[in-house]
Amino acid sequence: MPELFYIIVFVLVLVGCFFVTKWISVRSYTLVKGRNLKVIERIPVDRDKSIILLARGEKVYLIGVAPNSINVLDTFPKGEITELEAMQVKIPFDKILRRFVNEKEEED
Repeated sequence: MPELFYIIVFVLVLVGCFFVTKWISVRSYTLVKGRNLKVIERIPVDRDKSIILLARGEKVYLIGVAPNSINVLDTFPKGEITELEAMQVKIPFDKILRRFVNEKEEED
């Protein structure tokens, strides 16, 4: 009979840990989530260096981030981002692969 009590207590402790962990993760996410800044895109350049596209209001900032520095590379209006997205042509991967394979076959 005491074994059943220990199993029930163990299961309750596990369930309690699960909910406490979930509550902490939700709370920390809301603390970290910015209200005024939005990261549009992040591109790693090196292991510890990256370029970030950051939006605030109607301006977009291109930022270079390194271990000991953060540099604003460029600033432009938010409208330019949507113009660039509209200009991009989306080609399916299978067409690109076929084109590459055909070029290789022609070389051989």
